Amino acid sequence: MVLFIGLVLAGTGDEAYLAGLEAWQGSDWEGALARAREAQGLEPDHRAAALLEGYALMRLHQKDEGSARLRQLSELPADDSTEREVQRRAERAWRRYAERFARELVQLDGYAQSGPQFSYGATRLRGGWGAALTVALPGPVEARVGVSAPLPDFGLFEISGARFDLCAVTRLPVGRGVWTADLALGPTLWNATGNYWPEGSHRYTGLRASAGLDVRPAWRFGFRGELGGQYYFGAADLPHTLPFDVRLGLTTWLGGKR
Repeated sequence: MVLFIGLVLAGTGDEAYLAGLEAWQGSDWEGALARAREAQGLEPDHRAAALLEGYALMRLHQKDEGSARLRQLSELPADDSTEREVQRRAERAWRRYAERFARELVQLDGYAQSGPQFSYGATRLRGGWGAALTVALPGPVEARVGVSAPLPDFGLFEISGARFDLCAVTRLPVGRGVWTADLALGPTLWNATGNYWPEGSHRYTGLRASAGLDVRPAWRFGFRGELGGQYYFGAADLPHTLPFDVRLGLTTWLGGKR
């Protein structure tokens, strides 16, 4: 039994709790939730019933309420073996089912990128690399700082150089939220380098916009893809342009307790 943790059945809510466990075994998530809440109505401190409630809420895709319930149980003081077991299971369930939906931790992305380079009337793909750090802010907007650079280009002018972005990000959960879409917009700085400039380099400012999608199959680990484009003021006459790119990479979330 997944949720039966060796309780001594003596409380007034135990009969309803056991009925809830039976409903859980039969994949009746609504019945399990109703019986768990009934048990807590009879016995407010029935932690095993509260755990069952949290599990059932997650199964019913009520992730905000379920996550809050599981996290609350994981943080309650535990004075005996039963309470410690409830605490342990609530913590594990929250990490497994709830926190994967959240994006409030610091997010670090590392990726490979590829995009069309228009050069002297011809078009070819040019690869590169990049990294980005996304930090949650109060409210619906996050801040993302990124750096990227194309791979060396040994053409006539060897135009290259790192690009730095500072974007405001807004997210939209997809389905249950393990998948999350995001939109970003903000200023970008290109430290252009190459023989095109007599001094060997030049700085351009511009704007970058992107749309991304990430998936978080585990607490610390995920994947992310992004389609983005940038425009640099004063760079229209350059012989090489990289107007947009596709970025694919790995994501990890930093912070929080295990």
